[in-house]
Order: sequence, then C-alpha cells, then structure tokens
Amino acid sequence: GELTCTRQEAKILFDSGALGFFQSEVGTNGGILETIKTADLAETYGLRVATHNWCGPIITRAASHACLVIPNLLFQEYAGGAPIDAWENELLVPPTRIEKGHLVLPD
Repeated sequence: GELTCTRQEAKILFDSGALGFFQSEVGTNGGILETIKTADLAETYGLRVATHNWCGPIITRAASHACLVIPNLLFQEYAGGAPIDAWENELLVPPTRIEKGHLVLPD
C-alpha cells in the first residue's frame, strides 16, 4: 500500500483479498486525514494498518499523529535514526523522543 495515492487505489487492493495488512504512506497518499480515512476503509475489510515510513522526520511526525487515532493500527514503521542523527532533530521542535520503544508525541 505504500505506493497507493488514493483511497480508490487502496480499495482495489482491498477488494483483491490478497492483503494481510495495509501499509499506507502518509507522504504519498494524501496526508494525515487521507491516511485516517484509508485506515477506516481498511478496517471494513478486516485489515490492520502498519504505516509505512521511510520519508524522513517530518513524515514520521505526521504519521505518528495519524496513528494516534487509527483503531486498527498494527504498528508504525520507523527508520530509527532520529535519536542519534542530529540533523533530524534540527528539523523538529521539540525533537523526536523515544521511550520504551514508542515515539513520544508533543502535546
């Protein structure tokens, strides 16, 4: 699902019955709201969502916010470099924080 750009494209995959879960990409499928709507559609097919995330720290933050409200979330993929890659933390205020394997989102 990481290459789908619309819910309509995702629905074609869902209708195929070939998926075990769906990996939406917040950076290519329309942003936070579209990711949430696609996850909702996936839930009607009994699919869980694992957001794909290899687009950098800004998309990580956006995907994390979407994941907060996706009830059928399996997990969020995360490239894991932010805690040690200073350049990533320079892009975000506050910087990315991870505690016990979970991204901590700012208020």
